[in-house]
Amino acid sequence: MGKGRGRSLVAGRIGRALAAPVLAGLVAASPSAKAQTDPMKLLNTPTPAGERIAYGPGPLNFGELRVPMGRGPFPVVVLVHGGCWQAQLSEDAPAAMASFELLRPAAEALARQGIATWNIEYPRVGDPGGGWPGSYRDISRATDHLQRIAPSHHLDLNRVIVAGHSSGGQLALWLAIRGKLPKTSAIYSRPAVQLKGVIDIDGPPDLRTMWPLQQRMCNAPVLTQFLGGSPQEVPARYSEGAVTDFIPVGLPQTMLIRDHPPETTAIDRQYAQAAQKAGDRVTVVMQQGPSHFDGLNPDAKDWATVIGSARTMLGLPPEAAAARH
Repeated sequence: MGKGRGRSLVAGRIGRALAAPVLAGLVAASPSAKAQTDPMKLLNTPTPAGERIAYGPGPLNFGELRVPMGRGPFPVVVLVHGGCWQAQLSEDAPAAMASFELLRPAAEALARQGIATWNIEYPRVGDPGGGWPGSYRDISRATDHLQRIAPSHHLDLNRVIVAGHSSGGQLALWLAIRGKLPKTSAIYSRPAVQLKGVIDIDGPPDLRTMWPLQQRMCNAPVLTQFLGGSPQEVPARYSEGAVTDFIPVGLPQTMLIRDHPPETTAIDRQYAQAAQKAGDRVTVVMQQGPSHFDGLNPDAKDWATVIGSARTMLGLPPEAAAARH
């Protein structure tokens, strides 16, 4: 369950600089590859440091808090990174590519908009305590930790949303329904912080329908490892660990999805239709850019969907065009 386990939730190529075959899925192949968001560029973007705050005793139990200039109280976006539910995408990929560090440019861009960001780290497959139930318990604990740090950092707990990328998008949706789980569930917790909305950036809402695609999408049986078995072996975990069986969520949701591969696009649309039918307000937006990482790039066209959705969910007026960069 260690190294060489995967790639992100898309197909394609990232380029020769990271040329292990297992990384072939990080950026979709296309004639406009040079214009795509390069995750290494996001990692290497100079970004002012946030304040690292522990929310638990483990080495990965921390978040990076960014608070805007001013007096507050500030609305908050909880950021959940992806990485195929794994500690490292492959032997040849930097560990930071599957960590909170990839979301630092997005966190800083949101802070410049007057929105505090709580960019959380948590254990995944390959980390001590990662997988079921540890990963779920830790992202719950991280989100609820806002209650402890809000007074000293001028955070407005009446205006908190969560945004996740890739497998982090799946977990972000789950955070919105964790209070609906059976109280006997190993990952149940009563939310101390009430969310106002969810932004899922190219992440799968349903784990059962993703299970047959796990090897293709992540080059490893990541969901089997993450949940400790197949949907037939541990059916309750596939139910309780995803949003699908607990709609309506009762919160506005934005899903920024790509049209490749078609199987995951179909999964996204099926979920959105079911949630809408159940009464949820779900907005599905097709990405303009081809990269799995465009929704994290403040310089990409798709960032407008992320920041626009965040501002709307938080009750903020639309951003001024001059404030985008």
